[in-house]
Amino acid sequence: MLPSSSTTRDAGTPPATRPDDGSPTRDPSPDTGQATAPSFFGSTALHQSLSGLTAGASTTLLLHPLDFLKTRMQVSSGYTSSLRTARGILANEGFRAFYSGLTPSIIGTSLSWGLYFGWYSFYQRLIAPDAVPAYSSTTGQDQVFLTPLQTMGASALAGMTTSLMTNPIWVVKTRMCVQQHPSAGGPPAYSSVSSALLSIARNEGLRGLYRGFGMALLGSAHGAVQFGVYEPLKRHVSVFRFGAPGQRLSATDQLLCASVSKVVAVVSTYPIQLVKTHLQRERVKHLKISTLLREIFVANGVTGLYRGLGPALLRVLPQSSLTLLAYEQISVLLDTSQS
Repeated sequence: MLPSSSTTRDAGTPPATRPDDGSPTRDPSPDTGQATAPSFFGSTALHQSLSGLTAGASTTLLLHPLDFLKTRMQVSSGYTSSLRTARGILANEGFRAFYSGLTPSIIGTSLSWGLYFGWYSFYQRLIAPDAVPAYSSTTGQDQVFLTPLQTMGASALAGMTTSLMTNPIWVVKTRMCVQQHPSAGGPPAYSSVSSALLSIARNEGLRGLYRGFGMALLGSAHGAVQFGVYEPLKRHVSVFRFGAPGQRLSATDQLLCASVSKVVAVVSTYPIQLVKTHLQRERVKHLKISTLLREIFVANGVTGLYRGLGPALLRVLPQSSLTLLAYEQISVLLDTSQS
């Protein structure tokens, strides 16, 4: 169990009084008396959900071709390099193939970011009720910070809950990405998200919609690592820049923190994502995770466990960094204490 008693107030932060610049103070919570950040919606969870949903949708539209390329490389041993794979797909299936699975990707990413940040806020409050909401963690006002262990716990729980709610969308997205585009000859197996969901449910049942769910739960470690690095790193950068934690960082510093945390998370948890993608395919010989890992390792060695890492990093680094930056900026816009 995560120790709530380990949440400490950083030394040197001023009390929750009206700042010198005349900006409004936080009103104390009627239940706990703790300072809380005003939100446009009056709800921390809804505030974070909308910020995450908007940020996720915008970056997915821009970077989906790289996600498509990563998925193709993960499920086929015939693709040996990102550039060669891209050229082959372009020659055989055309440019539009790179946007196969775009609709479920937008739905899944938007929902995932929105739900994730909403649940992240909920679990933060559950673990450390005295902590200031994460979206206001750059305002420089009176704050109680979660420890890295508490941050990782809240992030992991948020990831698990989000996976439970969105796994069917990701199964559909994977299926639509690995099927041949119509321009390559023959009709596609799935023509739309709704038809794919109905087809999988009818032919494979609930189990088909939740293929790879076990690995998705393990994949919650990805978010735990990312935010376990991201949140403390922001505070360290704030101390380095301003001499105190909790100051509002520049866009450049936010991008730096987001990029570093994402690289650490991707490299440390990528084999989990690889196995999940294999399990979500329509016809796999083995459903046991251990068997699948062993087969990949025997066939391709350690490098096989990191197949597609290149395009994955090319996609997730800008996507995650821009998503977190957009999330921070949208959160500031919705924070009524800044108006």
